[in-house]
Amino acid sequence: LLLAAGGSDGGSDNPSPAAAPGAPTSAADTSSATTTNSRPAKPKATDMQAVLAALPPQLRDHSSCKVNKNQQPSDPIINAFCTITPGDPLIAGVFKYTPSSYNFLAEINPRSRSKAESLKQNYPGNVYESGTKVAEINDKDSDTVFVEWYDTDSFLNVQIAPIFSSRQNAITFLQRVGFEGGAATTTATGPAKPNDVAAVAAALPDTLRDKVDCRDSNDPPSAARKFKCGPKPGSGFMKGLTRIGLPFIEAWIDPNATAEAAGWRANPTELVADRGPVVIKARRGMRTWTVSYLNADTGLRFDAIDISSEANVQSFLSQAGLK
Repeated sequence: LLLAAGGSDGGSDNPSPAAAPGAPTSAADTSSATTTNSRPAKPKATDMQAVLAALPPQLRDHSSCKVNKNQQPSDPIINAFCTITPGDPLIAGVFKYTPSSYNFLAEINPRSRSKAESLKQNYPGNVYESGTKVAEINDKDSDTVFVEWYDTDSFLNVQIAPIFSSRQNAITFLQRVGFEGGAATTTATGPAKPNDVAAVAAALPDTLRDKVDCRDSNDPPSAARKFKCGPKPGSGFMKGLTRIGLPFIEAWIDPNATAEAAGWRANPTELVADRGPVVIKARRGMRTWTVSYLNADTGLRFDAIDISSEANVQSFLSQAGLK
C-alpha cells in the first residue's frame, strides 16, 4: 500500500495510462476490455495493460503509473504504482494534508470477487457500492480515512492509504472517479439522530452519566463530530486506569450504528459484551487498550482510550456499569 510518499516506490517509468498503447481512453472504450459474458475470464498476469484498462477513465486520465519492476509473468496479482499530481481538481479539497505526491496502488487481483463479498458480509457499515464496484471507507483507526475498492467485473483493486479528511470527502472522491453517486450499505432505519452534546449525554448508560461531564465540541456540526466526556470532580472514575493519567471517553451518535454493530459481531474475538442492541469490544494496541461501546437503538458510540492493562479494562467496565 502506497500513498502520500515522496520516495522511491520500486517501480519503473511507464507512459501515462491515458497514452498507453491499447489502453482505452473513454468509458465507452473501457467496455471493450471485458468479455460478452456476465462474468469475464480472469485476466492473465502477463498483461499489464489490464490494470490500465480497468482504471476508471476519470482516474486514469488524471494519473501517471509506474509498472512494478519486480512483476513476474507467473505472479497471480498484477500491480502498478500510480500518482495524481498535487493540485489536480480530482483531489481538490478531499485530503487532510498536502504531501509531495499523491500515490495509490492499482492491481488486478484474482480474488477481487471474494474480497468484495467479504466486505459486504463482515463490514456492512463501511461499504459503499456502485454497480460492480464495492468500496470500503474505513475511518475507525485514525483521524484520516482509508479507501479501497474492488471491481467484480475487471478484478481491479485500488488502495488509497489514510489521507482523506472525512468520510464524506472519501465519498466525494469516489463519486469523482465514477461511482455514480453510490449507495451506502447500512441496515439503519428511521430519521437521522442528532449528534450533539445533549444527545450524547442523554444516551449514556445511567451509571456512566452520573460519573462524567461531556463538553461541547468546537468542530462544525456534523455526523462525524465527537465529544469528550471526562470524570466529574471527586468521582474517582477511571483513576489509575490509563497509561498517561488523562482519563476521558470520546462519544458521538453514530448514524450507522446498526450496521456497525453487525460488523463488530463479525469479529467475536474482540467482543466483551453482546446484549440486545448493546455491543462492547476491547482492542489491544501497541501499549494500551481501547474499549468501544455501541448501542444500535440510541446510536451512541464511545471509545475509552489509553487503558493501561487488560485488568484495567475490566475495572473500567465495572466502574461504568457495563458488566
